[in-house]
Amino acid sequence: MMFQDILVLIAAFITCCYTLQKTIYVSKKKQLFDIPSESRKIHIHKTPNLGGVAVYSSFVLVFALFSSFYGSIPHVEFLIAATLILFFTGVTDDLAGMNPYKKLVAQILCALLVAIFTEYRITNLYGLFSVAEIPVLPGIILTTIFITFLTNAYNLIDGINWLAGTLGIISFGVFAILFSLHHDTGFLLLCLALCGCLSAFLLFNKTPARIFLGDSGSLMIGFLTAIFSLRYLALASNNPNTSAWISNTSAPAIVMAIVIIPLIDTTRVFVLRLLKKRSPFTADRNHLHHLLLDRGFSHLQSTAILILCNSPVLLLAFTMEWKIYNFIPIGITSVATPLIVFYLADIKSQQFSAPLPKETARLISLDFRMPIDNGATKAGKGNIGRQKITADNLHEKEISIS
Repeated sequence: MMFQDILVLIAAFITCCYTLQKTIYVSKKKQLFDIPSESRKIHIHKTPNLGGVAVYSSFVLVFALFSSFYGSIPHVEFLIAATLILFFTGVTDDLAGMNPYKKLVAQILCALLVAIFTEYRITNLYGLFSVAEIPVLPGIILTTIFITFLTNAYNLIDGINWLAGTLGIISFGVFAILFSLHHDTGFLLLCLALCGCLSAFLLFNKTPARIFLGDSGSLMIGFLTAIFSLRYLALASNNPNTSAWISNTSAPAIVMAIVIIPLIDTTRVFVLRLLKKRSPFTADRNHLHHLLLDRGFSHLQSTAILILCNSPVLLLAFTMEWKIYNFIPIGITSVATPLIVFYLADIKSQQFSAPLPKETARLISLDFRMPIDNGATKAGKGNIGRQKITADNLHEKEISIS
């Protein structure tokens, strides 16, 4: 890593820390909060949800300041236009709410903008269904579906503290390495700036979160992950012998491994909703992170479990060449991921079901003051003490009665 790369990371981190602080201040001043009024919400405090505004503005500023030191980015004007559309779509949803189908239309519009007017397009199926090169029109259709699905996937998985930000850092960090190997310095700059901004965001998003990413941030992460995937696939196809330790023939497997957690989670919840004859865009609590939270895992623990499930898939992808039968281990690992989550969730659930000692009581509480009988005072009279029971989720809490 060159000195200027480190400088980009530091500049993005510091800039985003500053903009996040200002965003939190303005949000509190103007009462711009995400209020936990729905049952699927897992936070109990009013929390600013415009973290994406700070991340996006910092990202654009750092990119503008350092772009002259890095290579050019093909069709950058269309990428800027598409991200701006998604950004304002996300801000609208964060502040006023937005019909999910209107959001979907905006995502499809951005995907079409890229698929039609740029070179970031699926042109090869790499032997899938015995198909290699594909014509332009099917490529545009597949690219639109791919970008829209990934944009949605990262938007939907942003349900607990640290998860979307951590997945974003891992994705953009891996892409930064890949673009560096291909000497694509323009896209390297984008990845470094995003990694720096999201690292700053994690400081403010740790439980109890001071700010949420919001749709303005999660939509951008998903969209840019899709664009970086398409760019890397194109580079790998045109430069088959870039690195001695990464085979470019494994590019499709690497891309799949990078996005595997959002891919599995979104596919799973969409299928479950359709089986229940509900709209796939109807919000619920069936995501993998919800299953972990409902069994007693914390936000950080749930994030760590999902990231650890992603690690073997990435290792497999980097060590294989792309042939259709090599898809089997990735497929097996993909199926195993939710199974591991279910298994861990059941273990945690059994721990919660264990009997409590007589001297303890189990409480489930929201953020209010609950009277608790703490026995007789020194004077020998009964006394009702007050203890504040708080949680960032409806988790069971054990308290001792003395």
